[in-house]
Amino acid sequence: MKKIQKTRAVFIRTVISIIVVIMAAGCASARKDAVRHNFQGLAYFSQGMHIKAIDEYKMSMSLDPDYAEAHYNVGLVYAKQGERDEAIVEMEKAVSLNRDYIEAVINLGQLYAGQGRYDKAASLLKRTIKRHSRSASLHFNLGLVYDKLDRNYEATAMFKLAMAFKPEFAPTHSSLGLIYKKQERFDEAIAAFEKSIGLDPTLPEPHKHLGDIYYDQGRYEEAIDERKKTVALEPDNGFYYNDLGNSYYRQGMYDDAVEAFMKAVDLEPDYTYAHNNLGTAYEKQGNYKEAIAEFDKAIELDPDNEDFKKSMNRLLGQ
Repeated sequence: MKKIQKTRAVFIRTVISIIVVIMAAGCASARKDAVRHNFQGLAYFSQGMHIKAIDEYKMSMSLDPDYAEAHYNVGLVYAKQGERDEAIVEMEKAVSLNRDYIEAVINLGQLYAGQGRYDKAASLLKRTIKRHSRSASLHFNLGLVYDKLDRNYEATAMFKLAMAFKPEFAPTHSSLGLIYKKQERFDEAIAAFEKSIGLDPTLPEPHKHLGDIYYDQGRYEEAIDERKKTVALEPDNGFYYNDLGNSYYRQGMYDDAVEAFMKAVDLEPDYTYAHNNLGTAYEKQGNYKEAIAEFDKAIELDPDNEDFKKSMNRLLGQ
């Protein structure tokens, strides 16, 4: 009897072992297929084929619901399409599956911030920083959130920590420069923007911010130099051309101002201030017909703006 019971126990253990092996093989096969669909989704996404990418990521998640990367990737597609709520659901799932998935944490924080949920974004980033205290990207993003909350002291501290961990990352220096600019610490702001430009001269933002300071200080030639760099780096930005036009105008370079403002309204047809500025530059040239047309366009786009009406009335001598 004892021999029979022992044989039966061995048989049961063997069967259980076989079942475990089969289940493990099945899980491994499912994960392998999930990874394959995830990579196919990445390929579609890189080609701008978002619907097909979503289908592949969903297939990946159906095969392996705990595959954090697939949730993260489909969240990126939703965010790209402006579907923020759907993106947040997937990013939250990715973070719940892997709380140390730093890219998912950062993107989730940015999505929260994009909805004005800055406290929630800050809380998420702070929790993650406790486990990754030397992550420059986490500190940088928390600094951006604090900046939105006008918590300048904390933002400055986060940016400085980010720079300590990754001093070569140009946007951190530029972001710190913006804090200094808000605090009217202009020498420090200029130094920060120049540092950012030295690290990466291809970024238009620090050139813009540096140009803004020079313009506000009446250093128009220097403002022109920086603003010419912004339009060279981002030639499809009408707002940058308007800034350049303002600098030319202040220098009495009205032909150049007209050219810059014309480019601004060409790129941004509904940019009311660019139309008004173009009208003012035309007025300085003595091109009154063109000036009236631009003032009229500005008023048409924003009929409640008293400054635009004053521009028209000044020209008409009323």
